[in-house]
Amino acid sequence: MRAAALSVVLLAAIMALPVGADGFRVRTEAGLASSNADATSLEADLGYSDTRALTVAARVMWDKFEGPFRFEVHTQFKAAHGSQIALASELMPAEGPPRTLLDLSGDWSHDPDQAGAGAIDRASVAYTGESLVLKAGRQAITWGSGLFFHPSDIVAPFSPDAIDTSYKPGIDMLYAQYLFDNGADIQAIAVPRAETHGGSVALDQSTLAIRGSTTLGNLDGVLLYARDRGDKAAGLNLSGPLGGASWNAEYVHWRLADGTTHPSWLFNITNFGTLGD
Repeated sequence: MRAAALSVVLLAAIMALPVGADGFRVRTEAGLASSNADATSLEADLGYSDTRALTVAARVMWDKFEGPFRFEVHTQFKAAHGSQIALASELMPAEGPPRTLLDLSGDWSHDPDQAGAGAIDRASVAYTGESLVLKAGRQAITWGSGLFFHPSDIVAPFSPDAIDTSYKPGIDMLYAQYLFDNGADIQAIAVPRAETHGGSVALDQSTLAIRGSTTLGNLDGVLLYARDRGDKAAGLNLSGPLGGASWNAEYVHWRLADGTTHPSWLFNITNFGTLGD
């Protein structure tokens, strides 16, 4: 069965699910994209001056609470048709190390002008106690306080040119958080990865990180230390009030495996003023 036909069947089945059925939620999308490349561009040299793509997608979400435990599973299905699919295949870089440990995705079509794929994007179990939170499985986490850019967000961050940021890609991870009575907390994560799909876990491809936050007077402070794919990162976040507005500053210092260093920082002021009444 061709990808387009299979996608229609799957989307029809998904949309037929009863709304609100025991923790089920469904999100669907459809879009049409068009692009005209400059005559001197790489796209034009490859024969793709004018490209089009029709895309449809659905995300099926299920979660359930059993006492202190929460179970969560998200599956997503995507299908696309058009010349932009063939162009993307030609521009795709060589595959690097897998971004997550388990491959929970599948392709339905390899035709030049169409693509269909499905994936399990969330599959986790969480325990929430009075002071302790534990979570294992495929999940997402965001660290940092920027509006569009998060230097501290080191685990599977969004691409800088990402348009749809409704759901961050899930990654296989162990997560723990301890909450103190004064509002401070400590979070730790372990993201195992392998050098190749199906390979053994390799420390140089994995991520280990710890993050602590507390309040110091009117300031909120965060300290971060991580080892990510052989690189090391240390970060500091500060935020507080500024009159009727608020500010936050974030700095992360990277020491790469080759010995070079790269700083990353931001400073934001929000709620500084309003237009109109």
